[in-house]
Amino acid sequence: MRLLFVIRALVRVWRAWRSDQLWLKVLSDECHRLGGVYVKFLQHLASTELMAQVYAASGYRLDAFDDVAVEPIDVAEILRQELGNKASQIVVEEDQPFATGSFAQVYHCCLVDCPSNRYILKILRPSVVRHLNFDLAVLHFCCWVGQFMLKNDIFPLVKIADEFIKTTKRETDYQRELITAQVIREYFAHRTDKVVVPETLAEYSTRRILVQECVEGLSLTEVVEQAQAGGDTYQFVKDHLGSDMQQQLVTVGSEFLIAILRADVIMADPHPGNIYLLRDNKVALIDFGLAVAAPRHRASFYHMIVQYRALYEDRADMGLLALAMLAFYDHTLYQALDVIAKDRSLARGIYEYAHTLIQSTTSTFAVNRQITQLFLSELNAGNRFAIKVDSANIMLQRGLYHYLAAARLACGDAYRRTRYWQIVHDALELAEVHANSHGVSEVVHSSPMSIELAQEIVMDWMSKVAERDRTAYAMLLQKGELA
Repeated sequence: MRLLFVIRALVRVWRAWRSDQLWLKVLSDECHRLGGVYVKFLQHLASTELMAQVYAASGYRLDAFDDVAVEPIDVAEILRQELGNKASQIVVEEDQPFATGSFAQVYHCCLVDCPSNRYILKILRPSVVRHLNFDLAVLHFCCWVGQFMLKNDIFPLVKIADEFIKTTKRETDYQRELITAQVIREYFAHRTDKVVVPETLAEYSTRRILVQECVEGLSLTEVVEQAQAGGDTYQFVKDHLGSDMQQQLVTVGSEFLIAILRADVIMADPHPGNIYLLRDNKVALIDFGLAVAAPRHRASFYHMIVQYRALYEDRADMGLLALAMLAFYDHTLYQALDVIAKDRSLARGIYEYAHTLIQSTTSTFAVNRQITQLFLSELNAGNRFAIKVDSANIMLQRGLYHYLAAARLACGDAYRRTRYWQIVHDALELAEVHANSHGVSEVVHSSPMSIELAQEIVMDWMSKVAERDRTAYAMLLQKGELA
């Protein structure tokens, strides 16, 4: 039966694409019907700034996925299956979950031994357990087909699907999430007292259920709802918690950036539902199912932070910004350019072309501080530089985009150029200052690459640039002296 539903959905999407209809809208509707993994993957795509442009062009938003339907679950039976005799220690407060997600439903509970302490019980949806492997296989096939529909090789849909499959298997294994939560909790315990990570109870957690301390505060989702209703969110937070939301959002942003520069494991899903505002200007992070290992090239990310901050101070060098993003998103190419031209002539060619391009146009993306759109639509329009983005780095970029969207929505549209810009600037400044004071090298170190491999990578890259932008190719050819 599941196979039949999937085939019908694929046929509807294919027909929409063939008839030039808004096939992404049809895709969204079909994923919503199928639920589970399909909803999660679509949210994953649409929440990356790399895909947001493509998705926004369809005129469709993912608002329909904010309220996932409740699935009937026999909570007592699942507890008995997972915990045996220990199930009697958990008292669930309500029959209905207070929160629902693509993979899980969440209930309030307490323990018999300490009834005064509140916890949350997270249960993996039985439907996800039943269909997971089948759905992941189908998704991989659909992404292989969808790559041809997108016609843009900067967005490696198949590789992103591979990464999604890995992270989904981790995200649906709560024993693994338990370990991740403990690692991140320990990191922040040593790092700052401004970020709270609730304790996860190992003795009551299995692959299908998770018991965690209940966070008492305001979820950022509640704040966003106030902003969308026209309320003053700063006063709302002040009245409920006595906290300064400006400081709290700066803390979330700066600590996310600093974690990328320092931590071994980074929470990659800082959306409003996973951020809680607390008293005393503290914040709490919950849900660690989606986490990534530290990037291989932290110094490259540091260079991006430097240029991002410069953009918010109206002193950005667009050539340096292009090189910083190249070094982080396609480090193999960046290294090959360095090996084949030790005087950095090819990299300088990219710098000069990007700098000239932006100087000759009035970029609304630069004015509005839309950094990734600036790179995709102006500096690298049509992927003129033939960049291949690493899927792990896309996960980090997705997390950054989630944070920026959360902060912007919490401030409200009326404060985009004031409160929101100040939050982002201050977060970038704190991260840059931290990097400088803790020895994050400004030199991008790489493993040795042979001249033969570098030449092969660069020549293949140059041929792709020639297909996309003859002007860029001519400048690179001249600077690189490869004629």
